[in-house]
Amino acid sequence: MIELKDLERDLLNSFKLSILNFTLKCEDEINLPIYKGSTLRGSFGKILWKIICTKKDIDCNNCINKYICIYSQIFKTPNPLNSKIFSKIKYIPHPFIIEPPLEIDKLYLKGNEIEFKLILFGNIINFYHYFIIAFEELGKNGIGKSKGHFKLKHVIDEMNNSILIDENKNSFLPDSPNLLPLSNLYDEFLSQINLNEIKLNFITPTRIVYNGKLIDDLPFHIFIKNLIRRIWLILYFHHKIDFTLNYKELIDSSLNVDIKNKNLYWYDWERYSSTQNTKIKLGGFKGVITYTGDLKKFLPLIFIGSYIHIGKQTSFGLGKYEIIKEVENGK
Repeated sequence: MIELKDLERDLLNSFKLSILNFTLKCEDEINLPIYKGSTLRGSFGKILWKIICTKKDIDCNNCINKYICIYSQIFKTPNPLNSKIFSKIKYIPHPFIIEPPLEIDKLYLKGNEIEFKLILFGNIINFYHYFIIAFEELGKNGIGKSKGHFKLKHVIDEMNNSILIDENKNSFLPDSPNLLPLSNLYDEFLSQINLNEIKLNFITPTRIVYNGKLIDDLPFHIFIKNLIRRIWLILYFHHKIDFTLNYKELIDSSLNVDIKNKNLYWYDWERYSSTQNTKIKLGGFKGVITYTGDLKKFLPLIFIGSYIHIGKQTSFGLGKYEIIKEVENGK
């Protein structure tokens, strides 16, 4: 079991994470919804299925290949048969997040560019080529209501700002992209913040369920419970690491951290589900909240969470928050 004093070292050294920046150049007029994460994610999934699936007449849940198929591992992400813990969970967290552009513009004209980030973690990083191939194919097939076409202008590895592929079809694809050095970034993070006060800005709708209901507030202990569970699941299933933390001690301590001030509000939006042939409401809270108390033991969790998001539907880009530095050094 990981003790609290070892939390920073073990967590940060274990977590594998890569960030790729995609730029799409419109060849036609493209019409996208205000929140673009669901369209990018859904369109990507359909194209990936067309590229990879060899048994298109069989539902993924009933397919004998679902535990080895790359499409299933990326997009369906079933719980492996040999899980010793979390065995009752049917689907585990997706190993990717699409962080969509946040501008509210819906219409992109020919020549306009659409930028988004792709975050990969764990063993799926080694299969990042499939994401690039899928978006190249998606550009040929079209996206949005008008099925507008685009070219993949470039994909950049954020860690070292290196180009992986450019619009001239030149590719510089290594076996695996560079990993984000969380340990180094964490040291810099610690030097910039107040250890007794932290301010978070929830940028995209955040859907957290507590006692069976979506919540529109975020007491610190609920925040920490959700972070622990998400990080634990990702490490266990996507890194093959049993992150058995003394979480009771953490949760008990989290009850002593208070909300200093908050400005959270509910943001409603909906997406069309082709699977269910209906529109689905996916509202969540956004806004700013400041916690105060003895935060040091929680900071590794909060830091990692700012990269992997929190709550439900994170693969759409939901649950993204940033740590605001304006309270650093006691300001």
